[in-house]
Amino acid sequence: MEGAFIRRSGARFCVAAIAVYVICTLVSALFMTKPFDPLGNWIGDLGNSAFNPQGAIIYNGGVILTGLLLAPFMLSLAHWHIGPQWSRRMLTAAEAAGIALCLGMVLLGLFPETAGGLHLHLSEFVYAAITVLIILVNVALYRNVRYRLWVIPVLGFASFLLNCFLIGLYLANVRPAMFTVYLWMSVYLAFFWIFLFCYNALATRAPDLMDTTHGLL
Repeated sequence: MEGAFIRRSGARFCVAAIAVYVICTLVSALFMTKPFDPLGNWIGDLGNSAFNPQGAIIYNGGVILTGLLLAPFMLSLAHWHIGPQWSRRMLTAAEAAGIALCLGMVLLGLFPETAGGLHLHLSEFVYAAITVLIILVNVALYRNVRYRLWVIPVLGFASFLLNCFLIGLYLANVRPAMFTVYLWMSVYLAFFWIFLFCYNALATRAPDLMDTTHGLL
């Protein structure tokens, strides 16, 4: 019962984190001095006081709060363990990557785009952390009965591949016209994967996770 309680509690914090991020993103975009354009604006532009003098504090505050709210969810990942020891080790590593992601998000909010190179390196760190987190969780839980809502691993692996594609372009210094759009897609695809992961946890009726409200496990 304790493990199920921790999974559900972590999932609730994660849903709250996603809601905060989406709401703060939308609200801060309304304050942009020019109409926000995913083709021409980086995500970090929302937190740049030069582009968004009134809305920057909303976005940066939302990023900080999102990082803090995600921490309990990240610390609940090891409680999804069923099976071999390597799975538990991978989930423990995923917890470490998740905490690194949370720390990176808090620092991103404290050091927005106006911080220059520091913000860029923090963005790279956060993007790498979420990519590592996605693949560790998906490999560790791929054959886990608690993770058998098939759309979740499919979205997880799709998100991982998209992130790897974008990291490859970034390292090759290739910036196609749709690069910023792909970045937005990758961020929200990752959040959608995490949201479904949390839905799977919250849909559980029994500690053994064999009965769920969606009936697909």
